[in-house]
Amino acid sequence: MPDLLLIVNPHSANGSTGRRWPAIEVKLRSLLPPFDVAFTERVGHATAIACEAAGRYGCIALVGGDGTVNEVANGLIADDRPLRSDLTLGVICRGTGSDFIRTLGIPRDLEGAAERLAMGNVREIDIGKIRYRSPDGSEAIRYFLNEADIGMGAVVCDRVNRSSKRLGGRLSFLRAILTTTLTYRSHPATLSLDGAPAQQVLLGNAWFANGQYSGGGIRMAPRARLDDGLLDVVCMGAMSLLQ
Repeated sequence: MPDLLLIVNPHSANGSTGRRWPAIEVKLRSLLPPFDVAFTERVGHATAIACEAAGRYGCIALVGGDGTVNEVANGLIADDRPLRSDLTLGVICRGTGSDFIRTLGIPRDLEGAAERLAMGNVREIDIGKIRYRSPDGSEAIRYFLNEADIGMGAVVCDRVNRSSKRLGGRLSFLRAILTTTLTYRSHPATLSLDGAPAQQVLLGNAWFANGQYSGGGIRMAPRARLDDGLLDVVCMGAMSLLQ
């Protein structure tokens, strides 16, 4: 059995990953060691695939975007189980924003990303953990590798995910940012960082950054490092439309 599994999101890159998969697979098989393939069929499916496969492969790589990165990571860390020290995660970018790979320096082109994966260089990075209230009021946990948003940024991501990606990553995010800016209103929030006394603020957005980039290439946290044991927090207060 191959030691490498590719989890492929056929809907990534506005569906072109699925449409072009036969040609993509030929190229990848010429560059990578033998691998198995699993296709995602719905939102959250990559998490289930990764969870089930975590004990059977030495490397699980995804072909997709930042959303697929997040789903696969949550599958590998499901139920707070210890991560296998010999299990690695790879990324072949086919996404809209592609923010996670920007901090890592992974090439965006298919051939460059595959060659980087085949080299087998491994880097240990930090993992962010969120506790939040789901819509039904129950407490939930989710992990992230790149960044987490509260406020306007989360609305922007939701708009991008529900829209056509034909404009490409940067323009898709720019359109969503402009649309959201016209309608979004800041909300009262309570912030407490590193055990400091809580502050009541009017919050437009807060970024909790492990990586440096968000929103399709915006360098929101230029000092963030993936392996320093810290999250960089960037807060935006209430702003007028002109601002």
